[in-house]
Order: sequence, then C-alpha cells, then structure tokens
Amino acid sequence: MKSIMHNQTPWLRRLRRILRMTAGIALMGLGVLGLALPIMPGWALMLVGIALVAPRSRLAQWLKRTLARLRKQWARQKGSVPSTSG
Repeated sequence: MKSIMHNQTPWLRRLRRILRMTAGIALMGLGVLGLALPIMPGWALMLVGIALVAPRSRLAQWLKRTLARLRKQWARQKGSVPSTSG
C-alpha cells in the first residue's frame, strides 16, 4: 500500500509543505514569546514548531516516539486512544 503523500499531485504536496512550514514558523515564534511570558509553554511550542519545519530531524522522530508512547499509556488508562491528525 502506497503512502497518501505519493498519491498527491505535485501542487498539493507543495501546498502541504508550505502550510506545514508556515505553521512551524508560527509555533516557533509563539514559542519565543512563551519563553518570555510565564503563561505560555514556550519550550513545548518551540519543539512542535521545529518538528513541523524539519519532519525528518532527530527531534521530530523523538517527538513521534514520545507521542506514540503517550497514546499507548492513555489507551491503557482510559480504554480509548485520542484521535490525532497527520
């Protein structure tokens, strides 16, 4: 079974990449603000922003593994897995 990404047209792949980069940069910007403001979790926003900008980086892979582990723990405790998109 082929990946959904391979079945998309080039313009749709480009649009997805642009949206991912825009969201990542926006989250990194909010993360920088969050480092200065006590009510925002700046480091968490920075991590997610970096993972969106560089999806093949070690950080992104670590975040994926961590989120998968957290989903498994959630499923064991609650009996259902929260939905994720992407």
